[in-house]
Amino acid sequence: MTITIRDATDVDLPALIGLLRVMHAEVGIGRLDEPKAVGMISHVLTSGAVFVAELDGAIVGSVGLTADSWWYSQDRFLTDVWTFVHPDARKTRAAALLIGEARAMAKRLGAPLVLGLFNRVEIDRKAQFYQRLGLEPVGVWFFQEA
Repeated sequence: MTITIRDATDVDLPALIGLLRVMHAEVGIGRLDEPKAVGMISHVLTSGAVFVAELDGAIVGSVGLTADSWWYSQDRFLTDVWTFVHPDARKTRAAALLIGEARAMAKRLGAPLVLGLFNRVEIDRKAQFYQRLGLEPVGVWFFQEA
């Protein structure tokens, strides 16, 4: 099983939407508005960077990245809009390779990389995974149902 990472294109939009559906079912926060999500994915494809992980020709994961600045500063950073690997591909190197691509891009830009875990599933395990990759935890999100 060889995972390859490549830049996404508009042709990948249906596969990215398919991943989004799986991600939303797992996260379970908010209602899925597919037209809005398609708009955001398209926006990130054109103004940011989207990488996909392929296994045997099928897209099994993706990271979408945009540049932003701190609310209190003009300093820029690179952040993920999404990072997701299909559950069937989680025993592969897809996540590590996607995050590696994000780290390399941040380094090329000379900007810090900020990745988030906005999820209800295996948060501790995922946080430990990010730390094993050399990323430092800098905060925590909290959520309250309406």
